[in-house]
Amino acid sequence: MPKPEIYVSADIEADGPIPGANSLLNLGMAAFRLGSDKPIDTFEINIAPLPEATPDPDTMDWWKKNPDAWGYVTHKPAPASEAMAKLYDWASGLPGKPILVVYPTYDFMFVRWYLVRFCGVDHAQVFGFAALDIKTLAMAAMRSPTFKGVAKRSMSKAYPEWFRGHPKHDHTGLADAIGQGILFIRIMETLAEQAAASGLPTRMS
Repeated sequence: MPKPEIYVSADIEADGPIPGANSLLNLGMAAFRLGSDKPIDTFEINIAPLPEATPDPDTMDWWKKNPDAWGYVTHKPAPASEAMAKLYDWASGLPGKPILVVYPTYDFMFVRWYLVRFCGVDHAQVFGFAALDIKTLAMAAMRSPTFKGVAKRSMSKAYPEWFRGHPKHDHTGLADAIGQGILFIRIMETLAEQAAASGLPTRMS
């Protein structure tokens, strides 16, 4: 019997736009089951910069405007190899098949690159080689004719209930991962309601 899917909302903070050239600094994850907007487990770790990488000047200018978040994501970092080993152990211990959920897909790029580099391709398969994109789901739920027209602002106007009870989006991994995981669950509920209204079979479990 196949394992049930566990949806793992991931949020990363970094010092630049691409892994390898820039460093992953903070990683937060929140695991959810469909049908509940309460995470069943969470993970967060700060990660030391790669010695060969260089912070991106534009990104660092942005961090200067967010000093509290910068202090949070750079406090007591673990070496990248240790951080990824801990992530693998956490994800592989979840009670089901972990499916990575991201907003945007930028986060998956960092998670995948770091897992492959520091844990190897086999261990990186704990999440597979793809991720579920929340913005694409929202585009379907909102029946938006364009991907560009879907943003959190337009989502909140069309479906304010998607955002109720979220932790503040404060550019720290775990809080943002939880908020985006709640958003994912509520979009899935809307899609299920739309399917039911159209007479299509649906299952939220």
